[in-house]
Amino acid sequence: MAVESRKVVHVVRKWNTREWGGTETYVAATTAELERFGWQSEVHAPGLRSGDRDTGLRDSVGLTRFDAWCPYVGSRVQREALWAVGGNLITIDEGFRLFRDRRIALVHLHTAGRIGGAVRVAMRRSRRPYVLSVHGPMLGDPELVAREASRRAARTIDLGRPIGALVGARRVIDDAAAVCCFNEREHRAMQARVGDRAVRMEHGVDVQWFSEGDPRAVDERWPALRGRRVWLVLGRLSRQKNQRLAVEALAASRSKDAVLVCAGAETDEGYGREVMDRARALGVADRVILLGNVQRTDARSLLARAETVLVPSTHEAFGLVVLEAWAARKPTLLAAGVGMDELADAHGDGRCKVADLTAAAWATALDALDHDARASLGARGRDLVERRYSWERVASTLSSVYERACDAARGAKGRS
Repeated sequence: MAVESRKVVHVVRKWNTREWGGTETYVAATTAELERFGWQSEVHAPGLRSGDRDTGLRDSVGLTRFDAWCPYVGSRVQREALWAVGGNLITIDEGFRLFRDRRIALVHLHTAGRIGGAVRVAMRRSRRPYVLSVHGPMLGDPELVAREASRRAARTIDLGRPIGALVGARRVIDDAAAVCCFNEREHRAMQARVGDRAVRMEHGVDVQWFSEGDPRAVDERWPALRGRRVWLVLGRLSRQKNQRLAVEALAASRSKDAVLVCAGAETDEGYGREVMDRARALGVADRVILLGNVQRTDARSLLARAETVLVPSTHEAFGLVVLEAWAARKPTLLAAGVGMDELADAHGDGRCKVADLTAAAWATALDALDHDARASLGARGRDLVERRYSWERVASTLSSVYERACDAARGAKGRS
């Protein structure tokens, strides 16, 4: 059915092109594609702290910053780390902004917690719907969520709990018109809580764009890589992305001429030092290169230059970088049992999935990939993303979710 207004606001926990990740890629791609279906998007994010003014969005998609603060008492390093991962920030003015702007048909939340709570209150009071996307583990692995929250907030004091209770932060899931989940484990857990409002969602990838990476640009930009076999980990430098395991696999492998390249902003304070300390202890520091954050075009060229892509994450909601590597025809190794099994199963070649998160298993998997195996894995991945994973398809599904949410909200108003 037609929706009277086609304006949707995407609320995210952070937006910083210097710390780009899967959520940012998803939002940037879907807001562009949603225009095909008549939806005009804005992105709302906490105030910029880095001074970076590049939005990373299509020109027709506006970016609005709202005031937010980190409610934890702790050291500067701890507070910065919490901010980098969202840190259960608090906002007041975003709720008022959403409540006052009656042009908005619905809000698409890409975060829960207290920011989600502020959105929840605004939309409920104005009797308009919101949709939630779960970009990380939530109900599917509650032990992991609790462990990660405890680790991040260790040795801090959380002053935000009263505000969280006031805005109903724990009811963000329950009051959402739809909850989009990116793996089946999370989807089943969410179905048990919200029923058919849980929607199974996938990611997409711009296959053509990732086909155009220039490996020569990498050797020009980073001369130390010239003539070297490159094993690539593409993602923020953090314990979740598990670059330390990649270092250990490099050291355990029989391949002594490969270099491990890790590209991504450091979001866990001190983790880069930990990774390099481990590399020195294992005698491979001269074969480990941490590039820090790279631009999207550099990431594309790194994929083109890589011999093999490693995704040794401890957990993933989906694993978007896997699609990007496959689009570049690259053989990709990913961890089993951490949210990416469905991707591995869809790929169909069991050599892409590593059984456990041990250095021995990863080294064995890497050593088993000769030239023909790498070519086969890369070609199979490319064929899969061409057939199944497009942003237009994702946006079409989202448009249907939005229309059902708006129709249901309009029907509820008519009955009251």
